[in-house]
Amino acid sequence: MKTKIRIDGETGLAYIAKALREEGFVGEVIALANARTLTLIMPGTKLADVKRSLDTIIHDLDLRIEYEYYEDERESKGQPDSGISLMRHGPQG
Repeated sequence: MKTKIRIDGETGLAYIAKALREEGFVGEVIALANARTLTLIMPGTKLADVKRSLDTIIHDLDLRIEYEYYEDERESKGQPDSGISLMRHGPQG
């Protein structure tokens, strides 16, 4: 799931989408941050499950990076958008 969290610059309050709250992101949610990213962890989640989840996200990012590469190549050659999804027709890693 991809969603946006809006954070007010003055108050620091964040809006968490209803779909995330319904999944269990309520109460004291743990946040792990580094210089570029923030990972929100649902209360009660085991660290092994967090790692598996992050592995899935990394795999998804790898696919999105490949898709960006093919889109950049297509655009540099002046080719129109093929509309073909990488998930269906892209290289198999």
